[in-house]
Amino acid sequence: MSDRPAILGNKPIFPERLPFMRPTLPSYESIADQVKELFETGMLTKGKYIRQFEERLAEYLGVKHTVCVSSCTLGLALTYQGMRLRNEVIVSSFTFMATVHPLVWLNVTPVFVDIDPYTWNIDSARIEEAITPRTTAIVAVHNFGNPADVEILEEIARRH
Repeated sequence: MSDRPAILGNKPIFPERLPFMRPTLPSYESIADQVKELFETGMLTKGKYIRQFEERLAEYLGVKHTVCVSSCTLGLALTYQGMRLRNEVIVSSFTFMATVHPLVWLNVTPVFVDIDPYTWNIDSARIEEAITPRTTAIVAVHNFGNPADVEILEEIARRH
């Protein structure tokens, strides 16, 4: 047997790939008419469906307005800018680039904190070591659907 992985031509060890994530989708039949309309009109990212979604989301969240954006990166950029983050922000060292890129675009310095090896989320015990007088926020990341301990993060933030 070769030392090369299957992706480089070796025989796969397992018969099927391990799915990392499978999205939950409605049946095609239940959305076929709407999909057809999207293709016929060419309005894939704007139009009545996004307006309906924003209205329903605002109602569900109990807020006056919601704005859908094209990506998490843009959503975080708007959120960070709206919060007027500056100086340094503590972030998990294990995260997607969208967590950090908007900070850098806003001239904010990300301060990386290691993760808890069991949750894969930011290690709350190490956050205090990273806090300085220039720290303005802690960004929680919920890895793999595993929620970060927001209560502990809020308590640390309140103290500082």
